[in-house]
Amino acid sequence: MPPYELSKEATSDLEGIFRYTIKQWGEKQAKIYSEKLLNENNRQYLLSYTKYVIGLDLYELGQKDEAENWRTDSEKHKFDYLKKIIALAEINNIDLRLFISPVHAYLLEAMRVMGLWPIYEQWKRDLVASLPTQDEGSPSKPTIQLWDFSGYNTITTENYPSKNNPKEPMQGFMEPAHYKKQVGDMILDRIFDHQNANQEVPEDFGIQLKNENLEDRLAKIREDRIRYQKTHRKEIEKIGLIGKEIRSSENNVPGKNFRSMISCQEMS
Repeated sequence: MPPYELSKEATSDLEGIFRYTIKQWGEKQAKIYSEKLLNENNRQYLLSYTKYVIGLDLYELGQKDEAENWRTDSEKHKFDYLKKIIALAEINNIDLRLFISPVHAYLLEAMRVMGLWPIYEQWKRDLVASLPTQDEGSPSKPTIQLWDFSGYNTITTENYPSKNNPKEPMQGFMEPAHYKKQVGDMILDRIFDHQNANQEVPEDFGIQLKNENLEDRLAKIREDRIRYQKTHRKEIEKIGLIGKEIRSSENNVPGKNFRSMISCQEMS
């Protein structure tokens, strides 16, 4: 079969087919279909994505244990890759510094409304658990670091474009999930402890995650979320209404609807 790339529309259609097939007849039957339709790269992506979306379905239905099984199965190989990178860095004494990207508070609220917050927090726990423990016998060995720039901070709580002026440019973000160059520069300044005379990094932007401070960090973000909700009631109300409409939809597809939800560029 010659190489090819699936269009967004084709991928969307196949996601629905595979999701239905896995839920009705299992992963084995879905793989049989995929071998006749797709090349290896597209097949692996689609199976992984479909199992992830089913996990979201189960989580929203309150079937937490089953959802965790789906999530663990579909995400396991991704952490395996991460662990290989970390192992390679350890063997070669590479100064490896990882970070969790900042996203706008609007996106964080969309995640909460869609019931994804527990999965998001567990993902962070899994990341920290993937880090090696510091070898006290080798103090000169580079420490592999994980930094967290997510949460409700000075950068991520920038006012969102209003309905009256939807094209008003944001300072730090192109849209909720992608930040601009100046924010990327701040991330690098924080990670590498670089002092930039032309740009000061806000004190609340970026913290190194470790086993010792992980749960405190997660709790702090929850507290900051409550404060944000109190000062942005109109935005929170609109996000809640969108989420309610999605959940009550007869054709509810959490993964797909979540992408539609975060693509909205207007807030009242």
